[in-house]
Amino acid sequence: MTASRRFIVICLLPVFSLGCEALRKSPNVRNPVVGPPPIRQSYVEVDPVGKAQYADASADAGEILTVSAESTELTEDSIVATVNAEPIIASDILAPYAKGFREAEAEMRVKAAKADQFSEEEINEAIAAQLQKIKKDLIRKDLDKHIERKLLTQALKNSMKPERLEAMEGAIDQVWQGELEKIQAKAGVSSRYELEPKLKEEQGMSLNELKDMFRRQQMAMAYLHTGVETVEKSIGRAEIVRYYEDHLDDYTLTRRARWQQIVILFSKAGGRDAALDQLRVVVDQLQSGTPFAEVAQKHSHGPRAERGGQWNWTEPGALSNDTWEQAIFNLPVGGVSDVIEDKSSFRLIRVSERDEGGTRSLTEVQDEIRDILAEEARKATTDEVIADLMKSASIETRIH
Repeated sequence: MTASRRFIVICLLPVFSLGCEALRKSPNVRNPVVGPPPIRQSYVEVDPVGKAQYADASADAGEILTVSAESTELTEDSIVATVNAEPIIASDILAPYAKGFREAEAEMRVKAAKADQFSEEEINEAIAAQLQKIKKDLIRKDLDKHIERKLLTQALKNSMKPERLEAMEGAIDQVWQGELEKIQAKAGVSSRYELEPKLKEEQGMSLNELKDMFRRQQMAMAYLHTGVETVEKSIGRAEIVRYYEDHLDDYTLTRRARWQQIVILFSKAGGRDAALDQLRVVVDQLQSGTPFAEVAQKHSHGPRAERGGQWNWTEPGALSNDTWEQAIFNLPVGGVSDVIEDKSSFRLIRVSERDEGGTRSLTEVQDEIRDILAEEARKATTDEVIADLMKSASIETRIH
């Protein structure tokens, strides 16, 4: 394609996610024993079926060797990385984006057709090049987490006896059956045979691809579970108290109130005397028990009359008028102020809700703090485990 005929199509790819519950029970595994890393190797060319020829190259364990593959066409079976000699193929990463690719291609074809200046061959060539770029960008973005998941899965397998590993895989399959039932119910089908085409259409993935993704995620989580669980159990009262004292400002609430008003503007009522007559009608209705919001909707000239004159949470110092603020923060909840008159209006204020502020007690927030500390511990433990596995791993990437 000549430079003058090249075109760029910008498209947005939807990102899909499947929420699955974590494995209920994880085996009690010891620290990872990955074993000695294999000899460092690099592929001469991409081999779709994984039978690549190897070049004689080596590097120290813990380093990530990048092998350029920019000039090679990316296919679903292309090996994009190896982790301790186990491949990660493009489809492992790109499967969740399949529907997005189809939609992007359709959108690009529509735009190209509207341009009406390119041959079918040129359009196909340009779209293929654009999709290749998008796929490689997505792989670059997501590859690290797939490498980490592969490391965790390998460590789990290496740390367990075959019979325990088989039992754990069986437990994961049982959890998957439960998830499959939820997916079927959400899709409105009663069998996997009905689900398969619907899943392919709506998410661009086969049921087997979805199951494989689920199993990889669960095995990685299972390996992390024991270490994280131990750290979570070690969170005691001393840690909770220390966090509370260090973040006391986060648990200190400012005094605030929600309030309503009825405003009778002299200009809209036809002068002060006419406004006073209208005010008498308002007061009579309130005294007879008509709800404040209903009276405000009918008679108020204020900017929120349609909402019953309701204003949201207001803190001291937020209003420009001290008289209004005194009424809001001194009236009892549900109380209505005396008539407030200024040079342009009569006004009535009602306090609908008030929070007196103050500091939440440790008893109130200790469970919330425990959750925060547990999440921090989970992240720290995960980062530490992955860092340790990376040190002894042999990793090659073909996308950079």
